[in-house]
Amino acid sequence: MYTAWIMWIVAITINTMIFLNFLIAVISDVYADVQQNKVEESYQKKAEILRDLDVVFGKYVQSMPANILVSRRPLTNTERNEISKDTVRNLKQSIAQKHIEISNKVKNITGVVEVIQKTSERHEEELNNIRHILSENHCL
Repeated sequence: MYTAWIMWIVAITINTMIFLNFLIAVISDVYADVQQNKVEESYQKKAEILRDLDVVFGKYVQSMPANILVSRRPLTNTERNEISKDTVRNLKQSIAQKHIEISNKVKNITGVVEVIQKTSERHEEELNNIRHILSENHCL
């Protein structure tokens, strides 16, 4: 009689463990599907927002292509690293180009300032000469 009860408890325990394992597997699969579709869903929502903006504002939102949706596969870690490296490289190149442009503009501005200073000095000399001539003639 006790063996039947022991067998029943063992069977219930094993069934419970099997069903819990099954439940964990199903939940894991659903979670993986949700994570995989998360990016696609975000793009879908953004496209809907763009469409709504186009409907509401019409000609004011012409710069946003509301009738185009770009879809692609998720990036691998290697591709993500390559994109990061390319982005850093592009930023460095852009910063170097802007540095050169700004340096050239500063040189140009410095040249203009020097010309203005020389012109101002020349005008100051001419003004002093005119004052001197006027003072000699007792006009001042």
